Amino acid sequence: MNIHEPEIRRPYRMHARAEAAEATRVRILETARKLWWQRYYDEVSLQK
Repeated sequence: MNIHEPEIRRPYRMHARAEAAEATRVRILETARKLWWQRYYDEVSLQK
């Protein structure tokens, strides 16, 4: 490697992170929907 030439790096992509975030979003929405069918809207919270 020549110290005068910049190192070529591959592009950084967060595909796995994006997929994990989407899976989390789907789980949260599915759980909220199930709770809203079982309880009144104002009885559902993040603490339960």
